[in-house]
Amino acid sequence: MTRRLEGWTPSAQPDAPLAPVPSGRPLLVSVDDGLLDDIARLAAAAGTELDVVPDLLAAEAAWRDAVLILVDARCVGPRVRLPRRFDVLLVTRGEPSADVWPQALQIGAEHVVSLPLAEPWLVERLAAAADGGHRGVVVAVTGVRGGLGATTLACGLAVTAARLGFTCTLVDADPSSGGIDMLFGGEEARGARWPDLLDAEGPIPSTGLREMLPRWGRLALLSQSRMAPVAVPTRGSAEVFRALRRCNDLVVVDVPRTTFLEHQDIPLRAVVDLGVVLVSTDVRGAALARMLSASAPLRRTWYLRRRSPGAGTATTLDDLELPWVGELRSEPGLARAAERGEAPAGRGVGPLARLCERLVDRIVGEVTPLGDAISRFPSADPPPGPAAGDPVRRAM
Repeated sequence: MTRRLEGWTPSAQPDAPLAPVPSGRPLLVSVDDGLLDDIARLAAAAGTELDVVPDLLAAEAAWRDAVLILVDARCVGPRVRLPRRFDVLLVTRGEPSADVWPQALQIGAEHVVSLPLAEPWLVERLAAAADGGHRGVVVAVTGVRGGLGATTLACGLAVTAARLGFTCTLVDADPSSGGIDMLFGGEEARGARWPDLLDAEGPIPSTGLREMLPRWGRLALLSQSRMAPVAVPTRGSAEVFRALRRCNDLVVVDVPRTTFLEHQDIPLRAVVDLGVVLVSTDVRGAALARMLSASAPLRRTWYLRRRSPGAGTATTLDDLELPWVGELRSEPGLARAAERGEAPAGRGVGPLARLCERLVDRIVGEVTPLGDAISRFPSADPPPGPAAGDPVRRAM
């Protein structure tokens, strides 16, 4: 049978350098040498440099154009009046005092950032600013057991998002998959796979990352290598996900069930905004869904029914108080299309395509990126602020 290699965009060689395009620098307002040294260190880890001014009066000239503004809480005076804008952070050391909150509102800060606890968050925010400030949504797809079609659903969701005009990357996080690019007829497409990206140290600039990957229209694929599959999460993979978040509207990850259930070195909650779980409509499926929901590895998880042959109705699942969002129906033609190298839901017709269109619509309307004050994902509302006690708190 002939395998297709159609619609694939030639990509850069896997050893192509990842270099950020020139952009405005973050602006720090502070006269504290210790704070300056600390934030300069974090900026270096994020792959950027700082512009520094001693007070808010000196910041006026760059206030509108800086990609990100960090203001030392001790620099905020009672007479300061500056234009309102996004991407302003008020920085303090330790637990914020009571007078910090009026200061944050006075300068229009989105967050109060407490150091040193919020250093990892601030590094990511600085890295995002260096890459233009874009933050997409990361969705992980899995099944309560193998063979339910989670990989096909992940492919269909990514293909549908790309067909609807979103910039999307499909990520193969299952070392036993043999390479998710095979479902698209793209196993021979030139571009980077996981082993080519995991040697990076520190934040990965997203500029150029998509160009390294095999691309099918608006969809890029980060697949396993059939010669050297890797376990994800692993060292360096969190930085890859953060870079993908910064250069996509949507990142769809095909994840093994064990990644949801086990506490690994890099927790899912650090990089994933939404989990989508397929559940078979039999007694075993209900038991596994109950176990998975009890582990609660993600802040938000949606569940889909997958009818089991001979299981009858899904009454067993009705007893589970879970956020059900639909059902993945059988579609025999998908297996034959995969053998020909045709993308799942690529034609935009059939039960899978219709389900994925509904899911993309809900994701756009209801899901926002972790830790982001103003989402760049189309039509999404700003997320709620961190809870009390968090090192980064929403100020607006």
